[in-house]
Amino acid sequence: MAQLYLCAMAAVHFKLRSSTVYLIIGIGNAQKYRRSTGIKLSNPQQWSASKERIKVDIANPLATTLNKKLTDLKRYMQDRCTELQTEGVFLTKEKLDVFYDRFENHVGHLGINKNLLSTYVEDYLNYIATTKRSKGRKLKPRTLTGIKTSLGFYNRFEQENGAVQLKDISTDLYVALLNFSEAKGYTQNYFGTHVKNLKPFFQYLIDQKGLNLRNYRAQDWEVLSEEVNEIYLTEEELEKIYRLDLSDQTDVVNRTRDLFMIGANTGLRVSDYNKLSDKHIINEDGRKIFKIVQQKTGHEVFIPVKPVVEEILEKYEGIPRSVPEHKMNKILKDLGDLAGLDDEVFVSKTVGGVKKETAYKKYELIKNHTGRRSFCTNAYLAGLDSLSIMAISGHTSEKNFLKYIKVTKKQQAIRMLSHPFFTKKMV
Repeated sequence: MAQLYLCAMAAVHFKLRSSTVYLIIGIGNAQKYRRSTGIKLSNPQQWSASKERIKVDIANPLATTLNKKLTDLKRYMQDRCTELQTEGVFLTKEKLDVFYDRFENHVGHLGINKNLLSTYVEDYLNYIATTKRSKGRKLKPRTLTGIKTSLGFYNRFEQENGAVQLKDISTDLYVALLNFSEAKGYTQNYFGTHVKNLKPFFQYLIDQKGLNLRNYRAQDWEVLSEEVNEIYLTEEELEKIYRLDLSDQTDVVNRTRDLFMIGANTGLRVSDYNKLSDKHIINEDGRKIFKIVQQKTGHEVFIPVKPVVEEILEKYEGIPRSVPEHKMNKILKDLGDLAGLDDEVFVSKTVGGVKKETAYKKYELIKNHTGRRSFCTNAYLAGLDSLSIMAISGHTSEKNFLKYIKVTKKQQAIRMLSHPFFTKKMV
């Protein structure tokens, strides 16, 4: 015979056991009712024991939806027990099973509503992580992280504005997201990046899930962007950094300087020059050439090794050991300060919907990528043609390359002064 308990105020809790979230209800006489909610977490660190909820971050794209289910479930079970208490009815574990099954039948498996956009986030992430693209390559980990960040941005929007249904994916949602982004003080480019990542998600719902997003028009979701004044370092400024006496500095500081100099003299991205090894060096007529497949593009490039890079290779008897990117970014600013690169630079960008111009010391703007941009710009100003530089940098469009380098109109004119077209005299 089933044991009977008079239902007092139900103590409803959730606990994580073996990666599964369980419903726990204290029902008197030290007895507890346990029932799996069907919610499983891939990592126990995703669970907050104190809040009894899933942590909301980019690693848990369905956290908001599932937490809502837990909140609704707790309220539902508490209400049912309160009703029984009011009626003086004794409670059995079988009765709680009935209540739970009714809740599940009403809410659906895992509390998922197929009309909600958030329902499809996890499936989408699994799809893009495992499906090869048209060229037969899977997404790079960094690209996948960027998409997760964009879905995290959308998740924060939902937390403050409520769940979005599929029918809500429209121009109005775009405007609401833009207003949310501006209210948070985010830049226009930051918002544009998230829109660029969200649009393929919507297309996935149409193409792969067969959903009818009747109010969505891709052309209405403009990917906003603006050109920001990114700096480059002249060859003279790079020389100042290279000639710094760092004998009293740590090995990490020295390696950061030298790795940056490799980037600034090869045009390699930090993700590539941090992976360089002796196997990437080939010899041709007594000179060294780097042969490397770029991580971002998958393109193979060949880069002549300049004398300054030769010096660095001799110093380390090979390639300097890599330094984490975030550490490099901080150290590079300190090195720029030591080198006296303190010219005032004005940077204009749209923040929170307002165009702002901010003054910086040049060294404050130096980062890993400055090396690559410096290489491309200095090579162009030195007279190398665009296509030769693009063969090294990996740019596939001359239009994009010319936008990428930082050359003023005056510098363009000075560069052309030595061209035969401007030096040839009339006979």
